[in-house]
Amino acid sequence: FPYTTLFRSANGEGNEPNDPLEVELWGEVIARAIEDLAHWFSTNHTDSKLSRQAARWMFSPIHEGDFIQVCAFANMDHDFVRDMAQRRWKQKVKPEWVEVATILWEKEVTRC
Repeated sequence: FPYTTLFRSANGEGNEPNDPLEVELWGEVIARAIEDLAHWFSTNHTDSKLSRQAARWMFSPIHEGDFIQVCAFANMDHDFVRDMAQRRWKQKVKPEWVEVATILWEKEVTRC
């Protein structure tokens, strides 16, 4: 789930063809958080803990400033990144668990 796969430009490198390496580095931080988020339902305790931490960083009002700053460093729109991350999370939810998953999301992420 590399950054260049998510945010590919015409030549496949970062957001823009001439982005400095640090822009790509911050993009990799965001891509890793999205990848961690996808493990929300993992039975592995470490994976699920990382997933919840990534979700809090991306969606909690407490961490909003930090998240927005990292998106700025990566030349990415924070709303776009959040939308993509939440869509990826929802893809992992089994239809019969949508209601419970939504309650957990509210409890563990947006209210902290």
